[in-house]
Amino acid sequence: MGHLSLANHAGVAFKRRGRFRGRIRGVKTEQGEIATNVVVNAAGPWGGAIAAMAGVDIPICPSRHPVAVLQRPQQWRNPTPVWADLVTGWYFKPEGRHAMMVGSLTETPENQGVDIESHATTIQYDETVAYSEAIVHRFPVMEQGLAQSGWAGLYDVTPDGQPVIDRIDEVEGFFCAVGFSGHGFKIGPAVGKIVAELALQGSCRSYDISIFRHSRFQEGKPTLSAYAYSIVG
Repeated sequence: MGHLSLANHAGVAFKRRGRFRGRIRGVKTEQGEIATNVVVNAAGPWGGAIAAMAGVDIPICPSRHPVAVLQRPQQWRNPTPVWADLVTGWYFKPEGRHAMMVGSLTETPENQGVDIESHATTIQYDETVAYSEAIVHRFPVMEQGLAQSGWAGLYDVTPDGQPVIDRIDEVEGFFCAVGFSGHGFKIGPAVGKIVAELALQGSCRSYDISIFRHSRFQEGKPTLSAYAYSIVG
């Protein structure tokens, strides 16, 4: 068969050749075509849509997660570690020498399935109030703290809260590293090594990545977290 361009997504499409879902032969962009035998899908919240362009179903739900930055009072300016409260579902992280960042470890319905392109990127007033109350609950000294700033970003959440890091056998040359559900940064170096081995050697030899296979959702075998309270691991 000749080249086949898949359904266009924001001006981008894959080029394939072969039967069934074919072999990757290139990418068509708004700036022109790029010839390649390898495509790595690391598109975060857009990962599900990119996978669908290759005819692959990866269930990813974009989830908005705000953080609040609160100034610590003078009496709490000593160094402090990162705190994860798995019971109430919050984390508290030192931000510089004089502030604390507060974030949620839990998924809430109002933050799930948000519009990727138009979600609010600033923290809202009611969120600032809730996050302030959360840190005061664990650290009463923060009653004298001050709201300083905040922002919001997106997680790419899978049904089991674990990523898809895999070679997609149905589309030769297509690899995915998506769905990190809020804990991708801390394993970034290992993910880079895994994807490099998959793309260059055809398999990962450094780690057993079977728990991250994309077919687990179709198999009904999700990867269950060790923690019952949150999406942290």
